[in-house]
Amino acid sequence: MCVAYKRSGKERNSQAGFVLVVTILAVMILMAVGVYALTTSSQDIRAAARSVSEANALAAAEAGAHTLCSSFNPNNLADIPKTAIQGSANSSYRVVGQNPIGSAICVGCNLSEGGTDMKWDIYEAQVTGFDNMLDGQVPLKIGIVYALPTPKGT
Repeated sequence: MCVAYKRSGKERNSQAGFVLVVTILAVMILMAVGVYALTTSSQDIRAAARSVSEANALAAAEAGAHTLCSSFNPNNLADIPKTAIQGSANSSYRVVGQNPIGSAICVGCNLSEGGTDMKWDIYEAQVTGFDNMLDGQVPLKIGIVYALPTPKGT
């Protein structure tokens, strides 16, 4: 005896609805993974840009510190205005607050000049480096010791 079954259309429609729900869930999961990947990669790009900006600003601040040390004059403690780095369109530095903060004296120091007195004046300044393209800035506090041998008794 042979038994044949006839499929009704309702069974097929109920399975098709289930496949649709599973497909929609799968698409939503894939979209969530994609949004997460985009968010993570954009945060990494921002962190890398911030790191580059700070490195450029630090290099500019170091250039300002070198300029300050090479051109330091205790008789002229004027601020150095914001100055662009030569060869760089995006970096600059500014020097402010060249203030004397103390002094020290060494009487009868054994120098090669033959036991002169020595007086040190101590100054501090703040050099700020700027990265103008990515708005980064790095401040540096600089201490300067300025010393000249003085003849004994002066």
